[in-house]
Amino acid sequence: MERRHGSVVRVMELRTAARHALREDRDEARRIALEALAQLADLQASAVDSADLHHSLASIFQELGDPARCESLARTALALEAALDRPVILGNHYLFLAMLLARQGRLDEAAQHARAGLPCYESALGPRDPELARVRADIAAIIEAAARRRS
Repeated sequence: MERRHGSVVRVMELRTAARHALREDRDEARRIALEALAQLADLQASAVDSADLHHSLASIFQELGDPARCESLARTALALEAALDRPVILGNHYLFLAMLLARQGRLDEAAQHARAGLPCYESALGPRDPELARVRADIAAIIEAAARRRS
């Protein structure tokens, strides 16, 4: 068990190093992120750690301009998160993927993911929570963009 924990820590360290490298050397950031990704593939981690690491690496690959890797990691994070009881984080995963797809012009698919995320937020936040209002606005923008494209 201790070895697994050490491996998780190592991937977390690589993730942090890649994030820092993004500021100065994108090639180094990509190298580190790819190393983290390779180690993540063999990692025996808790579902929480695995979901979080997949999502954070998705974010890094998004910043690196690698939408295919970003999408793959985001979908994996979403699938892992769906089995956990963290509705706001699950909503965040849906919204992250929806925004990624919207930026790629895949608006109908983005709208589906945005709609799927809303109940996650609603179940965890009160109806007057300002965060819920912000999320609803983000989701509405994606759904409206999809509707405009269809018309």
